[in-house]
Amino acid sequence: MRKNITKLILTASICFLYAFSTNAQDDVRPFRIGLKIGTPILVGGTIEYVLPIANNKIGITADLSSFTVEGGGTRFNYTYWSLGGNFYLNKRNIGRGPYLGVSYANLGFKGSYSGLVSGTNINGSGEGKVNVSQVQFRLGAKTGKGAFFFQPEIGYGLASFPSSVTFNATYSNGQILSTTEPFDVPSGTFSFIASITLGFTF
Repeated sequence: MRKNITKLILTASICFLYAFSTNAQDDVRPFRIGLKIGTPILVGGTIEYVLPIANNKIGITADLSSFTVEGGGTRFNYTYWSLGGNFYLNKRNIGRGPYLGVSYANLGFKGSYSGLVSGTNINGSGEGKVNVSQVQFRLGAKTGKGAFFFQPEIGYGLASFPSSVTFNATYSNGQILSTTEPFDVPSGTFSFIASITLGFTF
């Protein structure tokens, strides 16, 4: 795990330095869309629009990801979205190169399960969900030529966790039971941010 993180940071550093010297085509192409892979987004889509102000140095960004895993009467769903902005450091004013970014993100976890039994063969199902909010500070570089770009990124997130999680069970006879449990997570969970994006601009 540490070796993979080291390789990712090294790759991002090389691309960051390359972004200062690249001779990419000097047109802004303000709309950007791409596929992002990393943490905490896992796999998802990203869009950006570079505002026609401040010499094309400010971009508004949004990320979205969602997936579901099912098996054995259990269904787990993870959703991720973020809204933020990038400030580009490149002096050529084309909305590319190295940048600093700040985002607000939400990580949603939902577990559903069936096959509950209460009393005399009274079947039921239940679910529990947790939402984690996060403020992200990011460092990255958007490199490439023409319509295509490659974008490595690393950062740190300050997460806010709920103190408890509630599980709700609903039975076929109309009975509803709720149980609240403490939600304890290790310090630093979801703090590391790293991703690679491939996409195109227009």
